[in-house]
Amino acid sequence: MSQTAPSTKTFLIQVKDSSVRGELEQLIMTSISEVEVLDKMPTPAPRVIVTDDTKIEPVMNDASFGHTALVVLSKIPGEDQFLDDFVTNKLQVLNSLKDEDAASEVFNKALKFSFEFGRAEFKIRNLVFDEVLFNRGDHAGHVYLLRKGKLRAFLPDNPVKTLGLIQPGDFVGEMAYFNLEPRIASVAAVEPSELIEIPIHNFEAVLMQKPLWCKKLLQTMSQRLKSQVKTDTK
Repeated sequence: MSQTAPSTKTFLIQVKDSSVRGELEQLIMTSISEVEVLDKMPTPAPRVIVTDDTKIEPVMNDASFGHTALVVLSKIPGEDQFLDDFVTNKLQVLNSLKDEDAASEVFNKALKFSFEFGRAEFKIRNLVFDEVLFNRGDHAGHVYLLRKGKLRAFLPDNPVKTLGLIQPGDFVGEMAYFNLEPRIASVAAVEPSELIEIPIHNFEAVLMQKPLWCKKLLQTMSQRLKSQVKTDTK
């Protein structure tokens, strides 16, 4: 069950090295006004957790920490699976404590995420097995980014023609943003899936604010173009 966010600016520091903890506490106190720095997990969960532990899945997947931002002190294995968390500033990496300006920017972005949690331009959409996300010919009101699960794109002809599989990190329905036309194919869940749903009229503004999403959009389109070329040359 999710918890109510604290009204104060609470930072929890979880690091093994006491000298690093001291540096972090000083940086946070310098960067954030009226902040409370903790060394034990409070109830409700803190606004921001700063940690040297790269095994972040338990926190990222726990609804109790929905409003909590996470700052990690080293590179995270498998960063691609947390793409949306990076672009919303829920998750950030602070590689060095020497650059006080960079650290201050990270802490303030993390705190901003926590206080704005739930008021973003996009929301989460969940699909069960075989549930249709949209059908060919539907009006396009949203673009999606697949967080978890797997989808398939297909033409609902007789017989049904599968166009390809959509993996976590791929955009879905982005062509409607470019061509301003109804959906050209149908998409359904191959397994239980979770997507970020972005209103199509806000998609350009969201992309301008989130460079990582622009990069991923280009990667998605490039992969699909390569797949289409392979299909056409067979």
